[in-house]
Order: sequence, then structure tokens, then C-alpha cells
Amino acid sequence: MASLNKQEQEIAKDKDSGMAKMVMQKVKEFESFIQDWHKEAKEAYDMVAGKQWSNEDSAALESEDRVPVVFNRIAAFIRGICGMEVANRQSVKFLPREISDVGGNEVMNAASMWVRDICNAEDEESEAFRDMIITGIGSTETRLSYEDDPEGMVYIERRDPLMVGWDTTSCKKNVQDSSWRYLYADYSRAKFEEKWPDKSDEVFMSMFPDGNEN
Repeated sequence: MASLNKQEQEIAKDKDSGMAKMVMQKVKEFESFIQDWHKEAKEAYDMVAGKQWSNEDSAALESEDRVPVVFNRIAAFIRGICGMEVANRQSVKFLPREISDVGGNEVMNAASMWVRDICNAEDEESEAFRDMIITGIGSTETRLSYEDDPEGMVYIERRDPLMVGWDTTSCKKNVQDSSWRYLYADYSRAKFEEKWPDKSDEVFMSMFPDGNEN
């Protein structure tokens, strides 16, 4: 780590091993826990996309000059169910408890509709619903971003269910009782330093104590 001297590197190594090490451990635990579902989910996406022959069977047919024909009836059912969801979309409404709350609730309803319209929340949630129909898990993230607007902008976005994780001890619906959740994303060293300049050295030292980031 060129930006740290030897003493600073040792301090970084001993500092709790860093939050990054703990996160990596949790991610590995979850990946071990969910690996069978990951395999099934990838196969389910392939089925819907029309890739219903294994590579071995497809190669065997092609070697005999035969075409691996697919009658994709799964995709039709998925489209039908997703169409029903779009036609019957739910909306969030804030209801007043007392007459004096009516004005505030109207503002909250208008703000909610504006936020959802700006970030195309309905489409994002429909995509997550499709994921749920195919794999059993659909995921969205609601976040506050200051990148596009210095005053902050709320985003509701669909996330790939294969790139999310949660506390493996959770047992309630929608992992409501989970103590942690994560979204996996790839970052280059330069991009990470741009977003979290104060944490870059600590995180990369914890993740790559030998200095090898490849």
C-alpha cells in the first residue's frame, strides 16, 4: 500500500481486522448457505430465456446434425402472471388518524407519488416481482442519493436476487428479523476511493493484507 508506511500498515491490520474482514466472513457464510438456491435460480432464468437443454445434450444433438428444439411454454406463463401484476399494481397511501392529520397526509401522498414517479418505482417493483416468480426471491433497494441532486433524491431500484444476501439466522417473511443485509457490487480501487476516500486504505488493507488486489 503505497499511501501507508509500515507502521500504519500494521495498525490497519490490527484494527479489528477492519470492518471489511467481518463483512467478507459474513458474505462467505451466506454464500455457503445459499449456494444450492443460486444454482437453481440460474437454471430457472435459463429455462425462462429458452435455454432448456444442458450444454452436453445440446452438443450431442448438434454432433448428430440435429437441432435442439425448444417449445418455451414457461416464458408464456411468466409473462401472463407478470401482466396480471402490472394490471393490478398496488399503491401506498397515507391515511390520517385524526381530522387534523388530513393536510399532512395529502402532502405525504403527493410526495410519495412524486418520488415513485421520478425513479420509475412501479417498473422496478414489477421487475422484482418477475424475479420472485422465477426464482422465489425478488429484491428492491430504497436509497437516498446526493449524486444527481445535492439536496438528495430517493430511488427505489430492482436488485439482482443473485447479488443480495442477509443474516442466515433470519426466519421471518421478507427477512424482517435479519440483523444485516448486503448488496454485492464490483468496485475498482479508483471508484472505491472516489466514493469513500477516507476508508479506502483501511478496507483494502483488511481485504488484501499482502497488498495483492488481483
